[in-house]
Order: sequence, then structure tokens, then C-alpha cells
Amino acid sequence: MRGVERLWTGLSTLLLVVALIGMACSIGYTPPPTVQPTNIVQKPAVSIQNPQDNADAVVGQAITVQASGSHPDGVTRMELRANGATVDSKISQNPSGDQQFAAYLNYTPTAAGTLQLQVIAYRGTVASDPAVISLNVKAQAAQVTATVDQPTGGDQGGAIDPTCRARVEVNGLNFRQGPGQTFPPLAVLSLGTFIPLTGRTGDFSWWQGTMGNTVGWMNRNFITLLGSLCSSIPVVQAPSSPTPATTPTVAQPPQVTATSGLPDLVVVKIDGPVTVTLDANNHATVTYKVTVQNNGGSSGPFNVALVLPDGTPQDMGAVPALSPGQQAIFQTDVTFTAPGSVRLAAVADSKQVVTESDKTNNIKTLDVVLIKSAQ
Repeated sequence: MRGVERLWTGLSTLLLVVALIGMACSIGYTPPPTVQPTNIVQKPAVSIQNPQDNADAVVGQAITVQASGSHPDGVTRMELRANGATVDSKISQNPSGDQQFAAYLNYTPTAAGTLQLQVIAYRGTVASDPAVISLNVKAQAAQVTATVDQPTGGDQGGAIDPTCRARVEVNGLNFRQGPGQTFPPLAVLSLGTFIPLTGRTGDFSWWQGTMGNTVGWMNRNFITLLGSLCSSIPVVQAPSSPTPATTPTVAQPPQVTATSGLPDLVVVKIDGPVTVTLDANNHATVTYKVTVQNNGGSSGPFNVALVLPDGTPQDMGAVPALSPGQQAIFQTDVTFTAPGSVRLAAVADSKQVVTESDKTNNIKTLDVVLIKSAQ
């Protein structure tokens, strides 16, 4: 009798299992969600509007490439390469970049033959896939059959107009009340706008121009000068600063709440030119300053280095200690030896001797455009 009971119990259990399996099949099985990687970085997108692929160009005549890049968080710069060599770069005037960044990139071919042009957009260090066109470079203009198109806002005066004028090289350029970022914008200029020039600062970093009856200033990094009379443009008196003038003082930054925790060395900024014109031998020596602040507990001694374009770290010196909230400023000279676009990187605690709460903010980069001197 007990054997029959065991048999019946076993059959009942088997039937229950079969029933549950059937129920699962009838309602469908939902697999567990797939975990997606979280470290995927979105590339910028880039396209070339002008010139068209397979157009003709001429040796010694400048080519203006009109390109646009996009990224949800902002494109910070675009770079032009001619047959693989970097020949021009434009940096967004907004430190965080532009979601839609349009610019002109310029190159003058030096030899006849096939010329491949690539434009790459960057979001910080993340590069887009290149946009590519090929041009047929002719030795003489008489050989041209399919000319390179003029970009948006083409210069009606062309090369024969000696008037000094600026061509706006990026979209949304601020036309400011004075020569500096602290002056309010009077207007926003679109890519390809031409502005007659009437004055400049002594260091050539800002240029004054007129738009109708409005007189404003433009940063040299975002314009191209055209016309043979630009050498005669005078230095003019800048308007008064929009902020009250004060006696410069060395101010201690706001103190971080005293803590016995780990130090946190942060590269706050790199001061120095982002556009450098090389001499006839393709050389230029420029001074850069790096500011480091300690946002944590007191630190011991540490060094700061500036990583040069070839990857070599150039030591900028050391400090014996840095208290919470204190800053240290380091300075060094950098010599450039070839035109193109390069990147400098400032590294706090370059010898890795300080234990910190956060190492991710020890590096800051600066993109620099090196321009070949006019021969």
C-alpha cells in the first residue's frame, strides 16, 4: 500500500512540474536584460560642404574648405589634413564647444597632382571619422576644368581688392564692444561674413571693424585677414573696460574647508596663445603658464610638467607643499618647429608622488594652431 502511495505522490509531482512548464511556455519567457557597457564615447560627426569632391585646384592658390561638425555635448575644434599632414585647425570660441560648429579651414597646394583633404571634428580628445574629398591640383589655371567652389559668403572683392577686411572663420562669432572677452557682444557674426577693418591692438590679437554704423572688435583666432593694405591698419585706443578699474592684487582663492583628508591637485588653467605665427625658419618660442590649485587636504612636494606635442614631458618646477585652497603658478617656454595643429597637456604631480582623492583632474590640455609665416 505504501508503495502505491509513493508512486501516486511521484506522479503528482511530475504532473505539477509539467503543468508549470506548460504555463511558462504559454505566457512566454523573458530573458534577463542585457547589461550594456557604460564607457561608450560618442564620436562627433563631420561633413564637408565645399569644395566638391573631384574639383580642380591650382598650385599656389588658396583652397578654403567649408566644413561643419556636430556633437550633443559640443565640438571643440576641427582639423584639416592635406595628404595626411595637419595644415589648419579651428577651435570653438566656446570652451565647452558648439553642438553645431561650422568653420573655414585653409590650405594652399604646393605641387600638382591628386590632393586628398580630410576634415576631423573633435570633442575634447574624441575624434570623428574623417570626411574626405580629393582634388585635382593643376600646375596652371588654364588647365582647370572644374573649379573649386567658393564657400558660403564668398568675397565679392576677391584677391584683387586691396582693402583690409576680415573674413569670419567660425559660426556665431561675437562682435564685441572692445578687445577682450569681458566686453559685451554688439552682434553675432555668421560664418563667411566680411568686415572692413579699421584698427587693431598692439599685439595683433584683436581687430576693430565696422558693420554699418557699428564699430566692434573680433578675436584674431577666429578671422582671416584679406587685402594688401592690412599692414597699414593702425593701433587704436580701446574703449574703457566694462568693469571698474581696480588695482591688481594677488588674491588668495576661496579657502577650502579645512580637512585632514587627502589632497586634490587640480590644473585650473593654461595661459598662453592658441595661435602662433612661426618665423621664416618655422620656429617660434612661446611662454605658457599653468595654474594648479589644491582642493583637498594639505599636500607634500610635487612637480608639474607640460607634455609637448611629441609626447616629451617638460618639467616646469616643484613646490614644497600646497595648503587647502592654495594655488601655485608654473611657467615655461615652448619652442615650436613646424606648422599645423598641436596639443599641450599640463600635468600636476607629474612624478606621481602624492596620494590624492581624485587623480582625474590632474591634466588639462590646450590646442595650439601653428601658422606658417608668409614668404
